[in-house]
Amino acid sequence: MSEQLTLKTNNSPSYFNKDTLLGGLLSYVVGGIVLNAFIPGGGLIAAAGGAIIGGMMGKNRIEDENKNGKKVGEPTAWNKDTAIGGLLGFVGAGIAVAVTLVLGAGATLAAAAAAPAAVPAAAIGTLVAMGAALLGAPIVGAFIGGKIGKNRQTHEVEDSKKQTIVEHLSKTVSPEVGKAVEYSMEHGKDWSKQVTEERMLAEAQQQHR
Repeated sequence: MSEQLTLKTNNSPSYFNKDTLLGGLLSYVVGGIVLNAFIPGGGLIAAAGGAIIGGMMGKNRIEDENKNGKKVGEPTAWNKDTAIGGLLGFVGAGIAVAVTLVLGAGATLAAAAAAPAAVPAAAIGTLVAMGAALLGAPIVGAFIGGKIGKNRQTHEVEDSKKQTIVEHLSKTVSPEVGKAVEYSMEHGKDWSKQVTEERMLAEAQQQHR
């Protein structure tokens, strides 16, 4: 599928949306690294600012999609959910690294007291665990987010195609046929059979007029 489809939506516009989360996470990861070096809690300040901006943009996007429809295209694993999953993984990794650092420091001190020769091994183990968390968590998060986003896109494409069929039947046959087919689609019935039956019924009614 190369062409773009339009999906009619009727979502409630809210400042708490996916862009709120994305803006907050992105600002925390990017801006927080710099601000934390100069301002205590700078990462949280950056996250709050990013979330507010993202929320406003997301609300405007939802309103525009409700008015003009949402453009949907070929489902792909590289989507907004991929970014959110990766960023969540990165933030989670940061927490894991902090915990690992504290526990590793304790293990290193204990090793130093009991067996000084074991200190290098304990320190290396701590560094390996930190590196695994920093690299692995964002990758896993992005993979899971990408799968979720791709499944969502697939459903959106199918819904858009169904809406196009219903709209075409409503115009070319009758609104009643369109509604009947839409009902069949929503309830998992054989809507192609429903189209044939409703078309025959409409033609029969026209002949008796």
